[in-house]
Amino acid sequence: MRDSRLISKAFSSPQNNIKQESNVRGMAAAMEAGAKRQFSSDNPNNINEKVFRSIIKSEGFKNKVYSDKTGREVAKGTTISADSKLPDGGFATVGYGTLAGDRYIPGISYSKEELTREARKKIFDSINEVNTFYGEHLKKAPISVLTALVDVEYNLGSLSKTPNFRDRMNEALANNNSNQMYESAKELLDAISTGGLVSSGLVNRRAERFNEIARELNMPKIVSSNLISGDSNTIVKYNLEGDSGTLSYDINKQLLPTEKKYTEYLN
Repeated sequence: MRDSRLISKAFSSPQNNIKQESNVRGMAAAMEAGAKRQFSSDNPNNINEKVFRSIIKSEGFKNKVYSDKTGREVAKGTTISADSKLPDGGFATVGYGTLAGDRYIPGISYSKEELTREARKKIFDSINEVNTFYGEHLKKAPISVLTALVDVEYNLGSLSKTPNFRDRMNEALANNNSNQMYESAKELLDAISTGGLVSSGLVNRRAERFNEIARELNMPKIVSSNLISGDSNTIVKYNLEGDSGTLSYDINKQLLPTEKKYTEYLN
């Protein structure tokens, strides 16, 4: 069940329609290149490695256990549940967003080498999950779409937590349709909460993934985001470039109290 609703969409203008029509020929070449990609072998130069590096860059790195809700180091002796849940409602994570579980103990410093190996294993597990669900359709996917799918699987634990994004993108890939891929990417923009609260860090992460897709498909990108905090909800506004309008989402969760409320994105 989604906990938000899209309350307004970017309007279409004649200029945008012309732009989208002009993209078709360019996208044909991109799709043909995508069809030749192998989304499987463990080769440093292949698509898997590029996806892995993109995701760990988004995650950032910490060598001690921290709360994904606050970003702060978890105090030594803090109780962590079997599913890595913390008393503050967040999840205990370490390294590049790996759940701590009972393997990693608060207050201890772990080597970057060890935590990178663990992140690689988890991210490649996510790649396999995405590959299993989408199958042959992935061979038609731009790298930005592949990265977004794996990023959600890894970051949220399962694409099933964003069923609209998962299923609409599956249809778009099956149809080899760049406009549908772009519209499907908008379904990603409300997956922005952690520990029951809206996180500006996740807003920025989703916007960056959306912009990677928009850039590769030559569609309007997000130039800034605004967060408006209510008593029991948060309005998130993603402002698109040019005359492409704004995407607004009403999230039925409060904003984390210390979060940044306005961000601009370099395109």
